Amino acid sequence: MDTVRGIQIGGPSGGIFPPDLSQMPIDYESLGLLGGIMGSGGIVILGHRQCVIDTVLYFLDFSIEESCGQCKSCREGLTDCRDILKRFSAGSAQACDLEELERLCEYVSHNSLCGLGKAAVRPVQTSLRYFHDEYEAHLQGCCPGKVCKDLIHFDVIAANCPGCRCCLPTCPTNAMRGRFGKPFYIEQRLCDKCWMCTYTCPYDAVMVCDK
Repeated sequence: MDTVRGIQIGGPSGGIFPPDLSQMPIDYESLGLLGGIMGSGGIVILGHRQCVIDTVLYFLDFSIEESCGQCKSCREGLTDCRDILKRFSAGSAQACDLEELERLCEYVSHNSLCGLGKAAVRPVQTSLRYFHDEYEAHLQGCCPGKVCKDLIHFDVIAANCPGCRCCLPTCPTNAMRGRFGKPFYIEQRLCDKCWMCTYTCPYDAVMVCDK
């Protein structure tokens, strides 16, 4: 059974919470105390193969697309937040980026003219509050969910691979190399880390590793 990494409640502007808060009452007041909102009432479960930072980027991209762009705090602040989050995903962020991200969130939430801008940074703020260890891990070049492509690579466990070639048809870049009946290997320069080999291998012979 998949391990629950987090719970996102309230739509794109809602908060992301750790699973030990799963027993909390889901109402306006309770979520407000935790830094979230009821929003649309949507609930998203994050499994062990999902990354909190990648999830925050997904919701932030949505808010940026929906922003009318008329106030600078929302127009530029959200974009700056996204740029910092992308640095974490790429493994190029520095410790000072955490403070800058918190400062930007405060700036956007206090100075945006409408509710979209004020609430758009809530996924970022709650992730910083409840998943600070995930940010620290990315600073060390590790993605706990094994999602951020710049921080992972795929490899074949030779002892598990019988050379059945099930992975070949689904690899879009022909990165899987080898002969039938012999353990395959991955040409790293061609691998675009699409995960297809892990889905199609019937022998669990492909593993994802920290870079």
